Amino acid sequence: LQLVSSHSASNKMSPANLAIVFAPSIIRAEKETQMEAMMSMRTTTDLVEFLIQNCHKVFAPPKAAPTA
Repeated sequence: LQLVSSHSASNKMSPANLAIVFAPSIIRAEKETQMEAMMSMRTTTDLVEFLIQNCHKVFAPPKAAPTA
């Protein structure tokens, strides 16, 4: 998604727009009413947008421990 957002000038899919599209599918409670889903939509889209913008930090492979 970060790669797609890097071309937002031509495809209009900014991290915020991608988050709006993908957040409901990526982050969803197992049992949630439609009203609860609408109430939490802003929080979930903000989280997905953050993950897209910071994917290289959030999903970076762990650094090896220094050897003695």
